[in-house]
Amino acid sequence: MYCTVLFFAPDGSLLGKHLKVMPTAMERIVWGAGDGWALTVLPTAIGRVGAVICWENYMPMLRTSMYAQEIELYCAPTVDDRDAWHAAMRHIAWEGRVFVLSACQ
Repeated sequence: MYCTVLFFAPDGSLLGKHLKVMPTAMERIVWGAGDGWALTVLPTAIGRVGAVICWENYMPMLRTSMYAQEIELYCAPTVDDRDAWHAAMRHIAWEGRVFVLSACQ
């Protein structure tokens, strides 16, 4: 079982998914570790879109994989609402030269 982001097309069809690579803290009770096979950036009408979940954003090589796939809209869903998270998102936007969309559940 994985913490997952699903990407849907305007017509409702499934475009792709990202399975969280490394569960954080108590998530390990429920979710398994991934192997990176679903680290994808998808071409869409609004640009190349991908997602990195919560504390995966603190993994430099994972971010590098997304940048190498020429991500343009970097989605970062999280449960982290601390000020440090905002700083991290600004860093990623600058580092990757990408637009960042982050939402806290």
